[in-house]
Amino acid sequence: MMVGRNNGNWNFPEYDRLLEAGRATFDVAERRAIYHQLEQLINRDLPFLPMFNVQDVHGIHNRVQGIVWGITGPILPELVYIRR
Repeated sequence: MMVGRNNGNWNFPEYDRLLEAGRATFDVAERRAIYHQLEQLINRDLPFLPMFNVQDVHGIHNRVQGIVWGITGPILPELVYIRR
């Protein structure tokens, strides 16, 4: 299953197996333990290293309504409208 970004082309079958196991279980304690193992693998291999965090500032006129914000900025443009 390809979801998200893997810009570094990190390939680790054990990680993939654990990720699928975590998605498959409804047991919260078991899922927590699996995700802890996933974090340990990432910390050990360090497939990526964030070097900075971009901060965006957006100015929007108060007549613009219906904006839904996501982590990358405004989403769902079909909900945006201008109040008269």
